[in-house]
Amino acid sequence: MFLLGHFPDVQAKVQEELEQIFGSDKDRPVTMEDLTRMKYLELCIKESLRIYPSVPFIGRAIKTDCPLGTI
Repeated sequence: MFLLGHFPDVQAKVQEELEQIFGSDKDRPVTMEDLTRMKYLELCIKESLRIYPSVPFIGRAIKTDCPLGTI
């Protein structure tokens, strides 16, 4: 939502996609078929998760010595 607010042109494309899918019936429940047709919205969500990941990093610590020899 944050990124859609910052990019009105992208927000307009998402709105246009949703209007194509739902038309004038905005009160009907969303089906799995509707979700599969939301390609542009899916790309926007994936891109926002790439920019702002929900888990920024996974910390790991080694607990035992790890020999670094030739193989």
